[in-house]
Amino acid sequence: MTVRVVALSLVSGAAFACLFPTDRSGEVTVQMDPLPALFLKDTVQLSGRVVDENGADVPNAEIQFASQDSSVVLVTSDGRLLAVGVGNTNVTATAISFDGSQPAVLPVVVHGLLEVDSIRPKAVRFGDTVAIYGVGLEPDSLFSVTLGGAELPIFQFTPQDPDAPDRFGTLTLWAKPPADRFSTVSVLGFRGGVVHPDTVLVFQFDVFEPNDTVPADLGDLPLGYANPGLAFEQIRRDVVVAADWYTFTNTTAQDRTIIVGGEDVGAEIFQVFLTNGLSWDGVAFDYTLRAGSWTIGPELYICDGLTMTRFGAPFQPSQLPFPISVLALGDLPAGTYHILAPFVAAPKPNAYGLLIANGYLSFRARDVAEENDYCDVAKPLATGTSAAQLSIDNPQDVDWFEFSVPAGGQTVAFSAVSPDTLVDIDLYIIRDFRPLSLTVVDLSVDFGTPETLSAFLPQGSYFLLVVDFAGIPGIYTLSATFTAPPAGVAPVRAAPSPAQVELRRLKEQLVRERRDARLRRFLPRATRR
Repeated sequence: MTVRVVALSLVSGAAFACLFPTDRSGEVTVQMDPLPALFLKDTVQLSGRVVDENGADVPNAEIQFASQDSSVVLVTSDGRLLAVGVGNTNVTATAISFDGSQPAVLPVVVHGLLEVDSIRPKAVRFGDTVAIYGVGLEPDSLFSVTLGGAELPIFQFTPQDPDAPDRFGTLTLWAKPPADRFSTVSVLGFRGGVVHPDTVLVFQFDVFEPNDTVPADLGDLPLGYANPGLAFEQIRRDVVVAADWYTFTNTTAQDRTIIVGGEDVGAEIFQVFLTNGLSWDGVAFDYTLRAGSWTIGPELYICDGLTMTRFGAPFQPSQLPFPISVLALGDLPAGTYHILAPFVAAPKPNAYGLLIANGYLSFRARDVAEENDYCDVAKPLATGTSAAQLSIDNPQDVDWFEFSVPAGGQTVAFSAVSPDTLVDIDLYIIRDFRPLSLTVVDLSVDFGTPETLSAFLPQGSYFLLVVDFAGIPGIYTLSATFTAPPAGVAPVRAAPSPAQVELRRLKEQLVRERRDARLRRFLPRATRR
């Protein structure tokens, strides 16, 4: 930065002799104009004036400037200053030809290009914000900011002068795991690096604890909610389950997207479930679902408070784990919703982020059938023959459809075909016996695409559940055909080919190997009865 001010004109010694026929230099004082904040490599033009005992300017007086520490600032005799080092010093201004005059002394502070002056607060929880005050903290110039080795996400940056963001400013960040209990802040950027000596006390739990058996109520979220600094903590002795539980409220129907995940946690650490009715049973020490509620989550799809069954035993569709949970819901009705994230505790807290956004965010474009991610909003399938291009818009997405079979029964044939060979869609036909039960009567769980399912069904109400097994978003075409069997002819279902039998066996083996005891902890006991 270069600042120029007008210097005073110079006169000869003869002129001074005329002005002051006798030596009155002891009554003369030199004054220096203040300087703006100085930073390394800045240049400025010093200025000042000579005044008499009455404060009046002495005309044509000459001033000579000097630096008391040339390692901090260099100053030419005519007042050209160059900041060459970080530190404190004084600049002096002397009136020439007035040996008895009082010189001016101006303290000078030269700031570095990257400095941390202070940090507030001195004690934080995970998910709190930390404010760093200093120089050169604009995010575009930084490589990283860490607290106890944990790289901190940026919340906001506020420059003191919007026209000079590389100077003084406040950088606000999220505190997050795995910062140690006593941590220091380190900043690394294009202009160098700095470690601030002050210690920050980091409590080893996040801002919502305890929220395992009592939910943290986020309330109405007209602007959404985001916090990337939350923690899956170590389990306290008085905790019987490891889970984080949140609630939020829609005052009106609106699109919502819920994202839970982190760089260092995956599906082996946590799962996420969304429901419209959840409570904690202090007697059974377990979560319970409200009657009539629905649940969305990997391998846990509850409809009207009922768990699916197959051959009389509880049943859930199989899905491979995915390291991040993304759930986009269109026109989510007014009401209170519960987010439950059971997790496996580790020796040190694991960081994760929670985003509840307004709007529909997805890997794939929203298809014509959305919203149909839970049974309450299942879309009807037309009788006869129909086809529609749909999408698995996010990993572990499911699509619910409903249909009815008239008296006499019908043969139904479904086909789900994707142009992406990595997509693996499974089909489940569910008999709707509500309020008594939901029974899986047939399924197709072949590897890859296409997926076909044909069955003769008696009169009744049914769901078709389309499940993303592989966690890979993609488009698919769903075809459905309903035909009545010819009179007097019993319908016969074609037997699967040997190749289909082997592929299904391999897929079932993959699912069994994955369902170890650790992952089973993610399902509330009430759903396994």
